[in-house]
Amino acid sequence: MAGSCSLGWICIGTAAGSTYTYNIACIAAGTQQSINFAILVDSTIISFSTQIENSVNVIEDGTGAPDLNPLNNLASDIDNLTDSYPQMSVTKTASPTNYRQCSIVVYNISYPNSGSRSAQNVIIT
Repeated sequence: MAGSCSLGWICIGTAAGSTYTYNIACIAAGTQQSINFAILVDSTIISFSTQIENSVNVIEDGTGAPDLNPLNNLASDIDNLTDSYPQMSVTKTASPTNYRQCSIVVYNISYPNSGSRSAQNVIIT
């Protein structure tokens, strides 16, 4: 999942679980600000994953007064991956559909994945 997120964020790491930072110069006393953080959920996400967990921590660099309530500086969010499974199907058609002895019949095998997750190591038998 790492490698693709909202503009302005700096990635530290190259894989899922990487840390992203966003530097804010100043938040004036008594004000509230907000920012969006968006990620692209990779289509090759491991097939047994059912959730994405994201945590955020806000800290001040220590040059100001100490934070009187550091316990509220951390928040987490867990989201479910919905319909996040492969949905394989298969069809087979023959051409020609009418044939004689010693003729060649060609079968066309179609195998779509209509799910929302890639199917890995698929075998047709």
